[in-house]
Amino acid sequence: MAELVVRYSTNEAAIGVQSYDLKVVVTNAVGMSDKIFVFQRTVNNPSDAQEEDRFICIADPVDLEEFPEDSPDIGNDMPYYRLSQVTLRFRDMVTLEETKELIELDIQQLVYSINVASTVTLFEEVTYGPTSYIT
Repeated sequence: MAELVVRYSTNEAAIGVQSYDLKVVVTNAVGMSDKIFVFQRTVNNPSDAQEEDRFICIADPVDLEEFPEDSPDIGNDMPYYRLSQVTLRFRDMVTLEETKELIELDIQQLVYSINVASTVTLFEEVTYGPTSYIT
């Protein structure tokens, strides 16, 4: 059974603050990877090869299988990778709270999907033999 413990941290909504941070960290993972935050590495300015890592989304079960952890596999044309934490910056607390709710829903859906997939009960059994042919 998959399970995650996630910590959400924000700064206080003080008067005069120009931005608000939301830090989301997976502090414990059971039955699945804690690296659920998908990032993409890009080169903003080809002239100086300055790399930038950008948060893309919460992983889905396929992303957990396909994207490497900790750093991208650029040698295999894989600019995506997964980490166990993300920090996002917002101009206002309303947008921060809305984004936090979306992240919570995506994480719930990920854990649910992994748990459902591990309890697959529907199956189909087919017998192929000498009378089987391709049309």
